[in-house]
Amino acid sequence: MSDNPELNNIFIEYANYHLPKEFYWSQVQINFNYDIQKHKDGLNQNESIIVAFGDYTGGELCIDVDGDIEEVDIQDRVYKFNGSLYTHWVKDFDGDRWSLVFFTHHSEEKLRELEIKKLTNNINEL
Repeated sequence: MSDNPELNNIFIEYANYHLPKEFYWSQVQINFNYDIQKHKDGLNQNESIIVAFGDYTGGELCIDVDGDIEEVDIQDRVYKFNGSLYTHWVKDFDGDRWSLVFFTHHSEEKLRELEIKKLTNNINEL
């Protein structure tokens, strides 16, 4: 968003319509046709929300929950999970696939400040 600050208002508007009101985020990762391999998110705090868009088939989000692999279709659907706790990846896909990941990448203290701003409707200060 530092390269394209105008996107901040677009993300805020999208979040206001599609994300749970109590969900706190400070950053958005944009992926385009990215072959996301197995990984855990490094420094993210709490849960993230992911959604995918585009003209594609396949591309389900896979999450390893204690050895059980959950496959989630996130095409045009928001999905909340903790990518710091669970290994996750994306299955192969055909076509053009965009995804947005809303998350917080801050300390617990900074996260509490963000939660207060959200609760007091000062989201634009994120």
